[in-house]
Amino acid sequence: MDSKDLQLIANKKHDLLHAAQEARKLSYSPYSKFRVGAALFTKWGEIILGANYENASYGGTVCAERTALAKALIRSDTLDVQEQNTARKIERGDIIAVAVASDLEGSCSPCGICRQVIREHCSLQARVLMVGCNWNKANAQQAVQGTVTDEGGKELNEPNVEVVTLEYLLPMSFGPEDLDKPRHS
Repeated sequence: MDSKDLQLIANKKHDLLHAAQEARKLSYSPYSKFRVGAALFTKWGEIILGANYENASYGGTVCAERTALAKALIRSDTLDVQEQNTARKIERGDIIAVAVASDLEGSCSPCGICRQVIREHCSLQARVLMVGCNWNKANAQQAVQGTVTDEGGKELNEPNVEVVTLEYLLPMSFGPEDLDKPRHS
């Protein structure tokens, strides 16, 4: 992730957090009543929403982060059949930030499965923004900018907002590049 990506995230941070909160309203969670919204942010500035979807068979439940990622990867909602134009294909590293919002007062972190799925499609330096339900875009104060090292870390933020690298959330992770490493049989 380069400085241009980091500046883009900083400039659109409040829009991204607000989008995740709005996506939370789309949650289908009649059983747990635990609403979660997610907003992905691409390096060209596009925001893609997702919300959790529950099922009476709990194993069929899909988290907000994974619905947003599936939507981003499939992109059928932006296909123009008449013009035969397709949306820009999302490649690994194109998603530079993921925002997550729930009904908790404090921030809500992606679950373990979502962390691994995010790892599949984002660099370890991608930012994960977690926002509490009390945060309000209209009243948001300017965030205190922190430094995140290449080794992962946590930024200083405004109240009810946490920003970390994916590497911070998923240390010593296994990713697609590990499948290309030499193996002994």
